[in-house]
Amino acid sequence: MKFALVSWSKGKDKDALSVVPVNWIVDFDPKDSNKEYLIECGSGKRPWNGWLVEQAHILQLAEKESTLKTAEQKLLQEGTPKSKKRKRVPNKFFLDTQEETVEQVGKKKNYKVKAARQSELEVLSREEPNLSPVDTSEALEEENRALREENKILWDQLSGGSPAGSKDLETQVKALNKENTRLRNMAVKEIPSLLLAVKTLISNKITSSSLSSYGGESEYEASVALPSPHQPTSPKPTSVRDDDSTRVSSHCWETAKAQPTANGMARTLLLGLFSTDVLLKSNLTGGVNKVDPSAERRQPLDPKKLKALLDAVVQHYPGAKLPDIRTAINKRIYELRHQQKKKSMDS
Repeated sequence: MKFALVSWSKGKDKDALSVVPVNWIVDFDPKDSNKEYLIECGSGKRPWNGWLVEQAHILQLAEKESTLKTAEQKLLQEGTPKSKKRKRVPNKFFLDTQEETVEQVGKKKNYKVKAARQSELEVLSREEPNLSPVDTSEALEEENRALREENKILWDQLSGGSPAGSKDLETQVKALNKENTRLRNMAVKEIPSLLLAVKTLISNKITSSSLSSYGGESEYEASVALPSPHQPTSPKPTSVRDDDSTRVSSHCWETAKAQPTANGMARTLLLGLFSTDVLLKSNLTGGVNKVDPSAERRQPLDPKKLKALLDAVVQHYPGAKLPDIRTAINKRIYELRHQQKKKSMDS
């Protein structure tokens, strides 16, 4: 033992408690700690006439000084009378509980993370049973043996059963074989031809949509210049104006009137009134190419036909605005040039 808790017997420090090293106790016997000992107050430099010596009783021995300090505090608290006043509890409003709350939340999160990791480790630690090649072969042999036994039982039932039951089974087998043959023929003959038809339809759809990539209402425009063989054009042309000076085919006129917008009607009538060659070399008002001034000068469209087109569209769509219609016509001409340029580049 290195330290001792003592209670002084005499002097001004009588009944006071102190923690002193064991080597301060004169002639100390650890086996007899109940008697009174003389203790030298050996702190600091030793005086010329020796250390001051006081009598004290030993209460407790320990290896650590902190242990005796704790025991000393307990003895002092037991000897102190309790106060009759109520213990003061500070108001929670003045306490800084934010840090405590954050710390508690952090601890909870740490606990959850640790629990999740522990569960993952437990799942990973569960070793699946390793099947050796011998065990696998044995399992396959058992399955084959069981299948043979089932087939044997079924064959016995079929051979030993009633004639009506065997006929029913034969009928079912024939029906299944017939169905398998039909499905095989479908997979070999019908499905490839159907797939080819779908691919052709998709390619035609893509081609028609590429022709109208700049305008959404050009679904009927491709059939104006070159009508399909299923829709023969009427030999009687239809007049765009009341004076019969400007005429288009009946097919073009009906297609133009079927357009849902004024711009669509104008684009359709444009292809009926002017040929593609004229549109490629012309413009709405003509003039020099703004992008390439050295290019060929654009010729203006026939003002008579253009006025007939605008009047017909405005008459059919009273709310349509002329600037919007003229812009749609210019866009359609630009689309034709772009398509022609793309064809020449591809060829």
